[in-house]
Formats: sequence, structure tokens, C-alpha cells
Amino acid sequence: MTQKKLKLIVQAVTVFAILLLCFMLIFLTVQFVSLNKLKKKKANLDNSLKYLNDYTGQLSTQIDYLENDQALQDMYRSLGYNKDSDVPFRD
Repeated sequence: MTQKKLKLIVQAVTVFAILLLCFMLIFLTVQFVSLNKLKKKKANLDNSLKYLNDYTGQLSTQIDYLENDQALQDMYRSLGYNKDSDVPFRD
């Protein structure tokens, strides 16, 4: 090989290596940005899941209460009925 051909090969390999490094840098940057977006979405979903679990617990407590006779008695009390005679004691 002549010196001129060797120099052209080295230049071509150098250009290829620089282009490859640029491509890798861009690719990794895009992946990093995407990963951060996914982490934020996961955090939002985790917060939503926690809220929904808490809300489900509250609803379960209310359902348990409403399935109990005490809920009916409390409703009657709020309407002014007396427990013993079931006669309204409000005017």
C-alpha cells in the first residue's frame, strides 16, 4: 500500500469513528430524556395508585358501615325518630 492510500484509509476510519461517536451521543441523549420522562410518569402513576388505594379503603369503610344496621338507625335519628317509639321528636 502506498502512503497516500494508507492516509485515505486512516481519514475514512477517523470520519467513520467520529460519526459513530456522534450517533451514539445523540442516541444516548434521547434515551436519557426518554428514561426521565418515564420516571416522571411512573411517579405520577404511583401517586395515583396510592390515592386510589386510599379512596378504595374509604369506600370499603363506608360500604361496611352502610351494610350495618347502625347506618339505618343513624338515618332515622337524623330524620328525628326516637329509637324506642319510632315517633318523631322534632316539630
